[in-house]
Amino acid sequence: MSASNGEIVQRIESLLASAKKLQGDDQYGRFGLLKEIDLLYQDVEPPINTFFKQWTSLTFFSCIDIAIKLGLFEHMKGRESITAKELGALVNVDDDVIARVMRVLVASRFVASKGEDAYAHTHKSLVYVKGEHTAVDSFNLISLLAVSYITIPEYLKTRSADELVDIRKTPYACAYGMEGKTFYEVLSTNPDHLDTFNRSMSEPGPEWGMFPFESLRENVLAEPERPFVVDIGGGKGQALLRIQEETGKVFGTSSQLILQERPDVLEQINQDDIAGITKMPYDFHTKQPVKDAHVYFFSQIIHNYPDHVCQDILKQAAGAMGPSSRLLIVEAVLPAQTDVGGDMGAYLIDFVGLAMGGKERTEKEFATLLGTVGLELVKVWHGKARHHAIVEARLKRA
Repeated sequence: MSASNGEIVQRIESLLASAKKLQGDDQYGRFGLLKEIDLLYQDVEPPINTFFKQWTSLTFFSCIDIAIKLGLFEHMKGRESITAKELGALVNVDDDVIARVMRVLVASRFVASKGEDAYAHTHKSLVYVKGEHTAVDSFNLISLLAVSYITIPEYLKTRSADELVDIRKTPYACAYGMEGKTFYEVLSTNPDHLDTFNRSMSEPGPEWGMFPFESLRENVLAEPERPFVVDIGGGKGQALLRIQEETGKVFGTSSQLILQERPDVLEQINQDDIAGITKMPYDFHTKQPVKDAHVYFFSQIIHNYPDHVCQDILKQAAGAMGPSSRLLIVEAVLPAQTDVGGDMGAYLIDFVGLAMGGKERTEKEFATLLGTVGLELVKVWHGKARHHAIVEARLKRA
């Protein structure tokens, strides 16, 4: 049932009061305000408009995808305006097609209109120009995944439950005609797709400051012979550099930090860029060579796999842990009951997992998963963003 006129007025007054409380560049306050606005919009719009909005979103996504892949946003950069005819000539595409794509982007207030069939960037479209701190690589990854999204309904109708958790029969592999290969093997068959994935993984990661590493000072200084943090599958060492920054003044710089990754990843890292960090080639499906570290650390790894694969990964770490070792898993932790009108990020990533063979988990699901490999969940450290978290686990007590 839609909101009454009186309720709408009350909600708008509440929005105004919330807006007046904003302090400077308060991003979390602004996200809260957006949540209120979205909930009001949903209560005011007629049901049929939901379909129209979904249609609009699909078309809008497609037009951004076209603009990125043709290089339109790159050609618009630095110009006060550019016409459809000029863009068409630059990318060798009929200017009528360019105009039709740009109409959708202008109507959505994503691109600015500078006269008939003439356009310019807005602060929003500039986020899709290649460079650091942009959304280009993440968008391109979602574009690759969207191919499998379209096929998921038919996949679910024709596949068994066991096939859905078979990492060689994922919707992504099937959509690209490569059943029998894992998601990562499919990516590796196309250098451009693999480059898109790797670039998207280098974009801003999870929120920091959730776990108080400095609180481990007494333990680390009491047993300095034990490695401090082993970052398993840690990419280019971004997490260890942050931990090093957080704890350097507290512990000194002698505590041992170990970055474990595939040899091909480690070869790309200049040791000077990760001074004080030890590089170690390692496959996390094999026996963990570093024993009794203070912390074993997984960031954005576990959600890439179904439970049976995660069990194999986690048991390798558990087998190396000592009585006081901690296992930290940086992941989204889904609430037991779905948030309404809140941050969609974790749910969107969970659907990515459906396509590629992974999943996000609730606290209860994490506890169950950890329990299967002899670990127990100690605490979930939540960040400011609702679903960002670090799951802390230890060996089960006898």
